[in-house]
Amino acid sequence: MFPLSLLNAAEGHPVRVELKNGESFNGTMVQCDNLMNLTLNDVLITSAEGDRFWNLKEAYIRGAQIKFLHLPDEVLTTSKTSASAPCSNATSSATDKAMGMAWPGRIPAARWVSKPRRAGWQWSRRIPEPTWRVSAARWVQ
Repeated sequence: MFPLSLLNAAEGHPVRVELKNGESFNGTMVQCDNLMNLTLNDVLITSAEGDRFWNLKEAYIRGAQIKFLHLPDEVLTTSKTSASAPCSNATSSATDKAMGMAWPGRIPAARWVSKPRRAGWQWSRRIPEPTWRVSAARWVQ
């Protein structure tokens, strides 16, 4: 399960966000974008020392500053059940499947391999060929 899909499932639920500087934000998640930037409503901010508190109507948190996200258990269970549902990309065209594009953004990882050479060991880059097989209703590599 990917973190962004989990965060998108948490929209409308209460969350607790801990920042790298130690502050914590408790509120209802309204929105999450691709960079994990969050928008929270009815926010209670706690200082890093835990001795000061602030109430805000709305807060925007930059994703690069997030250290931890505490989500309710109901979000985790609903996202697990939706992850086990069949994928809608299972009916891609044969050309897309042959080219390895059945799932957008899924590119074979390049591996660096050391090979013996006359002058010693040399690192070379090898890109593996994808091998696909059909399993139930989704593609598995």
